Amino acid sequence: MPKGTEHFISDLHGQYDAFAHFLKNGSGGIINKINDVFGDTITLAEQKSLSILVVYPEQIIEKYKKILSTEDFQLFVERKLIQLIDLCKEVAHKYTKSKVRKTLPKYYAYIMEELMYEATEDLKEYYYKSIVDKIIELDRGTNFILAFTKVIQELIIDHLHIVGDIYDRGDNASDIIDKLIEYDKVDIQWGNHDILWMGACAGNELCITNTIRIAARYNQLDVLTESYGINLLPLVRLTEKYYLDDYETFYPKDTVKSERSDLIAKVHKAISIIQFKSEHKLILRNPAFKLDSRLLLDKVNYENCTIEINGKQHRLNSTSFPTINMKNPYKLIPEEKEMLSNIKKAFMKNDRLNKHTAFLFEKGSIYKNYNGNLLIHGCIPLLEDGTFASVEIDGKYYFGKSLLEKLEEKIRSAYFDKNLNNKDDFFVYLWQGEYSPLFGKSDMKTFERYFLNDKKLCEESNNPYFKLREDENILGKVFVEFDLSFSTSKIINGH
Repeated sequence: MPKGTEHFISDLHGQYDAFAHFLKNGSGGIINKINDVFGDTITLAEQKSLSILVVYPEQIIEKYKKILSTEDFQLFVERKLIQLIDLCKEVAHKYTKSKVRKTLPKYYAYIMEELMYEATEDLKEYYYKSIVDKIIELDRGTNFILAFTKVIQELIIDHLHIVGDIYDRGDNASDIIDKLIEYDKVDIQWGNHDILWMGACAGNELCITNTIRIAARYNQLDVLTESYGINLLPLVRLTEKYYLDDYETFYPKDTVKSERSDLIAKVHKAISIIQFKSEHKLILRNPAFKLDSRLLLDKVNYENCTIEINGKQHRLNSTSFPTINMKNPYKLIPEEKEMLSNIKKAFMKNDRLNKHTAFLFEKGSIYKNYNGNLLIHGCIPLLEDGTFASVEIDGKYYFGKSLLEKLEEKIRSAYFDKNLNNKDDFFVYLWQGEYSPLFGKSDMKTFERYFLNDKKLCEESNNPYFKLREDENILGKVFVEFDLSFSTSKIINGH
């Protein structure tokens, strides 16, 4: 059989409607197939009209029902049904009859098979017409249009690759994963935002605070409260107690102010401070992560609201830090501890989130070799000279393929063996570590973006991979490292 069509999507970021549209039209695959089948026999406008019918059949049928007479509507249904039969045959030819049969709706499967396979070319016109006439006579034409369009949508994609970042920013990541669970052939290369949610489900407090912070930043707290039923009232109460009189606007530079209420802005600030506090212990117990530059709360002069970075003093754009003890800035106050403990339990015990996380582990990986191609969300960590960057893990150094596999091993063991203390810290490294293959940057400047106006201090530089991947010699090293062919393989990147 010919190879089925592979479909690659990345960086969905919770946008379910866009995702559903991509799936329905195969990112342009439908219109290409229509052109293959009908070529010059129908106009480009008719081809486009047919493609829209395949993607949104219910809406198009309803539209023409309203504007056409009964007789004209029957002619429209008849013509479109015959076109859909021919199109479905073209889309199905890459698959065995057995696979196609499983895709057909049971109620119409026998007739649809007859229309798709049994008619010879000599009898085609008569055979189609006699069956289609009977379908129209029984007023089942629209039913068969819906059935054929559904089959075409499903068969246009044989294998679906999600090259990272299903979560964050948008409001419907949970529905995207529910849809992916229905797919037979799907794989996922984890993105840095996916790993954050997976770490939150595993109980990592820093992943949890980052997850809530990002949801508040993009005014998407409903993802937590509605999609997953996670109770954020403890955080809201804490915010109201300590930040209610904090009238300093807390809006990161790329946030649209009109989209968020003052309360959500204050929740955003409250959880951000908790996140910066939570980073302290994790960073100290993982010196190999080299995240010391993120420990900034102790660099702040809270009396004059300045901070020392790289030996220079910079003024903060906020003067209010009601939950920070100036003498011990990383210490969580009792309410913060209690709130974090309750929300941690809510993440870890959430049935839907655990189901989705288990699916991400089952179908996902940091990288994948498929059909001779390398699929990865972020990067293969490199140094400026083009050599593979190495990371110390458990006293040994890993780089290239071995680094990616070791990091994956770490987070799998952290999720599935709940007795491994602090092993979930590697979720954080993958989220923001300098040589994380998912993050792909040198440093995450969250604090600087939120509290400083100096743009240079907020810059996050990309790993050299993103520049060096244009060099054939560097690509050659990567292909050798991952057992790929330089002449035929490709690297398929998300991020």
